[in-house]
Amino acid sequence: EFADFVFFVGPWASRCLRARRHARDHALRAFGSSEDALKLLRGFLQPGDLVLLKGSERAEKLGHIWEAWESTRPKEQRLETVKHCYREDTKQISAESVDADTGGPLIDSKPVQVIVGLGNRGERYRNTPHNVGQQALDLLATSLQLEWTVGELGEVARTDRGEEALYLLKLATCVNDSGPALKRFAAQFDFEPEDCVIVHDDINLGLGVVRQREKGSSGGHNGVKSILLEFQSEAFRRMKIGVGRPESREHLEKYVLTPFAAAQGAEIEVACREASQRLLTIIDAHVRRRQFSRLPRMAHKEAG
Repeated sequence: EFADFVFFVGPWASRCLRARRHARDHALRAFGSSEDALKLLRGFLQPGDLVLLKGSERAEKLGHIWEAWESTRPKEQRLETVKHCYREDTKQISAESVDADTGGPLIDSKPVQVIVGLGNRGERYRNTPHNVGQQALDLLATSLQLEWTVGELGEVARTDRGEEALYLLKLATCVNDSGPALKRFAAQFDFEPEDCVIVHDDINLGLGVVRQREKGSSGGHNGVKSILLEFQSEAFRRMKIGVGRPESREHLEKYVLTPFAAAQGAEIEVACREASQRLLTIIDAHVRRRQFSRLPRMAHKEAG
């Protein structure tokens, strides 16, 4: 009610996006770190703006934003304390103002859905926990008899699913940097977060357990967090494949990048195959929902 913009910072910041008034409400944004927030603020704040930083220094260290800002500006441009600030000319912030220009969308002739399998690029990461998303996509592409095309953004396979176009995507980046790469792909093919399914590993699920979710927070997965913060939305559907967890949290990073043992690999193969088939189910359900939403209102009533 009283602020033009509210920015949340931290590993769980994407949860704040649930309070948006509508899908393109840019007054509320989430950032993974103080550094990410500062990148926007440097070109966004103007003289006369009032900024309130509120948080725990032990947790998010928001004071770093102030320190970094002050250290890079001439003395005559340093921020001043103001007693009152009210602006009639409220600024507008849009996705275009903070995202790089990609040259415009390459719009498919049909509505688009995308399945992105998270993973790290390179042969050394095959059969590792962090790459089960891509493993599931490989099995799905084989079952649909699709061929991968290698491009700048990664490997892409396309098919038709009913009246919609379905893209399978394996990004050419590391897991933790999935967000910016997927955002460039979205800019080219003009799809929204709700049109995309993320397939990824989950250390909080037992080995071989497969679960799907309509939307929500990252659950602590850095690749998913990167995507949610880049799109400023939690509306992505998920297909999660359980990979178990190491006994010690200190060994977590090594665990997700180490190939499965033979027995584990066989169990993961079964899980990835199950995930690939369930993906088609949720894609087809989305096709039906979108077709139903396009029916005239009277048709809705008759169908009910």
